[in-house]
Amino acid sequence: MALDIQKYYLKNNRCYKQAVAREPIGIQIHSIGTAQGTAKAVADYWNQSGVSCAVTYIVDADISGKVLQTLPEEYYTWADAGYGNRNLITIEICESDFMKYYGGGANYNVTNEKAFEADILRGYDTAVALCADICKRYNWDPEAKLPSGLFLISSHNEGRLAGLSSAHVDPSHIWPQFNLSMATFRKAVKNAIKTGSSLENDSVKYFRVRTSWEAANSQLGAYEYQESAVAACPPGYSVFDYKGRNVYTNKSSIKGTQASDFNGLTETQAAEKILELVKANDKSEILPSVSAAQMILESGYVTTNLSKIANNCFGMKTTLSGNTWQSVWDGSSSVKIFTWEVYNGKSTKVYDYFRKYPCVEDSIKDHSAYLLGAMDGDKKRYAGLLESKDYCEAITIMKKGG
Repeated sequence: MALDIQKYYLKNNRCYKQAVAREPIGIQIHSIGTAQGTAKAVADYWNQSGVSCAVTYIVDADISGKVLQTLPEEYYTWADAGYGNRNLITIEICESDFMKYYGGGANYNVTNEKAFEADILRGYDTAVALCADICKRYNWDPEAKLPSGLFLISSHNEGRLAGLSSAHVDPSHIWPQFNLSMATFRKAVKNAIKTGSSLENDSVKYFRVRTSWEAANSQLGAYEYQESAVAACPPGYSVFDYKGRNVYTNKSSIKGTQASDFNGLTETQAAEKILELVKANDKSEILPSVSAAQMILESGYVTTNLSKIANNCFGMKTTLSGNTWQSVWDGSSSVKIFTWEVYNGKSTKVYDYFRKYPCVEDSIKDHSAYLLGAMDGDKKRYAGLLESKDYCEAITIMKKGG
C-alpha cells in the first residue's frame, strides 16, 4: 500500500493553538462515529476556533492509503478522557457514507452492504499501514504492554474497559462483523513492520538507524534528512535509506553500557539495572536512589529518543545555565534534536544541542558532576546536596536549585 501522509494541521483548533507538549508512549485507535468517509471533511469541521476535539491523524476511508496529520505527534490531543490525550498518538478512522446512525449511540443501519464493507476495510488497512510506520519510527512493539496495562496500540473501547477513557466503544461496534478486532489489528501491524510493505512507497523517504536492515526491532529512529540520521547513529549501528541500502556505518568502538542494552526490559528490570549502574559508577556520594530516580524520570527508563541516540539519560544540553564544570564529556560530541521549552508560560518547540556520550556510565557521571559543580553567581546552585543523607532533603535541594 502506498501510504500518503499529508500535513493538514488544525491551526484554528484549541489543541494546536495551546501546543501543550507531551512525549507519546503509544497509539490509540478511534473511529469517527458518524457516516463520513472523507478525512478532509472531518478535519475541516475540527479546524474551527470553537471546536476543541482533535486527534493526531485522520485516516480516510474513501481513498486507500490517504492520511491527514492534523497535529504534531508531540502535542496533546483531545480525543479521550485524559490518559490518551496525555500519552498516546490518537488516530481517528473515518467510517462510511453508506451507514446511518440512530438512537444517539453506536447503533446504525447500513444502506449499501458492499460499499460499506469496502469503506471499513479500506480505513482498517490504511490504519494498519500508518501504525506500522509510527511503530517503526519509534521502535515500538505493537503487542507490547504499557505501564497502564493497555497494549501499546489500544482502542478507545479498550481504554474505556480499563477505566482510562471516556465511555465510547469504537471501533468494536463495527469491526467484529468483518471478523476484525484489536488483536487482529495489532498482529497486522506487526506483520507490516516485518515485511516493510506498508512503508515501501511512503511520501517521505525516511533514513533509518538500525544494526542491520533486516533487524527492524533494533531501529533507533527514522529521519527525513540523511545528515540527521548520521548524527544520531551510535557505534555499531548503520543508516539505511528507504530501500534498505546502507549509506553509513558508525565503526567507532563500543564502550560501556549502551541505551540499547535496555531494549526489551520491563520498567522494574530497567529500574534495577539503572540503580546498579549508578551504584557502580557514580563515586560522587550523591544518594544513588536520587540519581537513579532522576535518570528514570528524564529518560523514561532509558526509552527516550535522546537516550537511545546519545546515551544521554538526564537531558543534559551542551550548555547549562552558563556553567562549566569538570566533566567526562569530551566537549564536542552532540546531537541536535527538537525539545520543548516554556517561554512566558507557553510550551514552545525548539531545536537544540544535547551532549552525546559513548556510554550510559558517562551520562551518569556527568550529571552528578554538574549537580556538584554548577554555580549560581558565586554560590553553588545545589549547595548541601553532597552532605544530604535523606532523599527528601536531597530532592528538595535539587528543586530549589532549579
